[in-house]
Amino acid sequence: MKAILDLIGREWSLEQVSKTLAEAAKESQMSVIGAMHIICADESEFEVCEAFQKNFVYSMLPELKDARAAAFTLSNLGARYDPGAVHVAEHHYALGESTETPKLMVIKVNGHVGIKMVDGLESFGTLERYGLDSACCGALHAMMGGAQGPFVSELKNAFNKDGIDRLAILDDPAQVPPASRSLFVAVSSAILQAEAVADDILSKSPASPTLFWVLPCVTCNRPGEDTEIVCGLIQVDYRKATAERRQMGLGNTPSKYRLEQVDKAMRIREEKGA
Repeated sequence: MKAILDLIGREWSLEQVSKTLAEAAKESQMSVIGAMHIICADESEFEVCEAFQKNFVYSMLPELKDARAAAFTLSNLGARYDPGAVHVAEHHYALGESTETPKLMVIKVNGHVGIKMVDGLESFGTLERYGLDSACCGALHAMMGGAQGPFVSELKNAFNKDGIDRLAILDDPAQVPPASRSLFVAVSSAILQAEAVADDILSKSPASPTLFWVLPCVTCNRPGEDTEIVCGLIQVDYRKATAERRQMGLGNTPSKYRLEQVDKAMRIREEKGA
């Protein structure tokens, strides 16, 4: 698990993230490994899906059909978690071997942000799609722009967790630099959705003893190869009758994020007490 923790807060290649997850899963020595991928329906997310499939799913998951493995997938506007889904996914991977020895469930939540170069500098929130500038993530952009609709309401509810108005924080230039807003909304969204998954895991005992790793991530949709920021790790250990939850990495309050460049890669750290 240490290798995963070492990824948190810094930009990596998609391949590096998925291969690190695979190595950590292998080291866990669990009898069965399952996976769930929660992504935005935006077609720009195909690269992160391919990387996860190629570098993690194919090598770590049981075969669904001959020489075919697959993750349980949720794909919708804004990568929203659908309550109850983790229990369905966990039950699918509750195979014979895992009834006697625990299994590992890796749940990867991918928010995303578009990045394009403007006057030699990176600009967050848009990408060139089919020759035209396009908002990305369009769902989060719609929420920030005051759009109405069921998916917007669900996203807004998530951003108001514990009575904290994170949208107001994101809109306040004194708390969040406008240039970083689109990145920070993607980070906080991924973390909030991952926390919703962890909360749901704790609402019901699994079908077989399970160690859950829930990873909020943000895909950086670039003009070239996409990259990825792992924002944290929530571990829910349900291998015994009583579950234990541990959350590591960035929190869900965007005013605490600080963006830096380290060795030509982005790094997001959290300023404590901010």
